[in-house]
Amino acid sequence: MVNFNVEDDVKLWIYENNPVLPRLYTSYDQMEYFCLPIAEMDYYDLSPTPPIFQHFDLISGEIGNGFVGERFKNH
Repeated sequence: MVNFNVEDDVKLWIYENNPVLPRLYTSYDQMEYFCLPIAEMDYYDLSPTPPIFQHFDLISGEIGNGFVGERFKNH
């Protein structure tokens, strides 16, 4: 399900805080905006060794932790 009714202040914030959008559009109201609910999301932090992986299930509220790469898999 996608919602195209984004609040005006959110539209302006997105436009002003993105370095590319002002180069492509003359004003924030010239763009199309939409909201997409996210049920699951993966997060990777590749800076530490081993790199960190987290899986977020936003519906159940569960967070799965792990590591990236075959050398650090949990057996």
